[in-house]
Amino acid sequence: MERKIKCYMGSITIIDDTHLLLKSGFVKKEFAIRDLVDISTSEPTMKQNGAISFVFTSGQFTIAYQIWHKQAINEFIEEINKKKQATNSNNVEYDYAKFLFVDYKGGHPQLNKECKVELTITNKAVKMVFGSKEIQIEFNDIDKISFETIEQINSRITATRLATLGVFALALKKKEKDTIKYVTIDFHDDIDIEQTVVLGGRAAETIYSRLYSAFSNFKKQNKDNEKLESKVQDPYEELKKIKELLDLGIITQEEFDIKKKELLNL
Repeated sequence: MERKIKCYMGSITIIDDTHLLLKSGFVKKEFAIRDLVDISTSEPTMKQNGAISFVFTSGQFTIAYQIWHKQAINEFIEEINKKKQATNSNNVEYDYAKFLFVDYKGGHPQLNKECKVELTITNKAVKMVFGSKEIQIEFNDIDKISFETIEQINSRITATRLATLGVFALALKKKEKDTIKYVTIDFHDDIDIEQTVVLGGRAAETIYSRLYSAFSNFKKQNKDNEKLESKVQDPYEELKKIKELLDLGIITQEEFDIKKKELLNL
């Protein structure tokens, strides 16, 4: 099943509720809706085209549109966002971004030496692979993700965390200033001890951006789920409020009885 909308010299097609086929001029690309990070638009005018920018974990795609497309475009974007929400609500873990040859500087008790790791960011965790060893840090266990210089790391690192940083800990003791920034992941391990993993390399800024985005989305989704649960978890509290309306004469006995059956599934 496909749904398609035409734009200025391009189009947007939803395929099977799971993928987007984006076309601009002669360029055509397909993306998974679950990999969609953000959609932003610039408003068109009578004299100038607007633009829709899709940001995915694997890249970005921009399509121009004209002012008479505006309402249809906004409705289509709303539909895409709903499909993304439905895709993410099924609680399936999927890869958000992957990086090869990332500089692991230390910080995890299960990997106590500097090395190159393969880093995978999912919608639920960050995973590091070194040889046959795989280390996973669940987003539920992460307290903070930062992008810091050695001086900034040194100003807040504790003695416990310093012990797991190995050779990299020596760099923290140097007095000269270093403008190079590292990705730091503060988390609690299996025995609830605070740890800080440090990652570096040329892709450090991109890693931080993707990791921060995935982690923020995870926290937002958890908050949304908590709000939803709080709304439906106690029908008896809702029934008390409805009873107060009945006692005040705001609603009738018949209306109260109907609402009571709805809340208690009678």
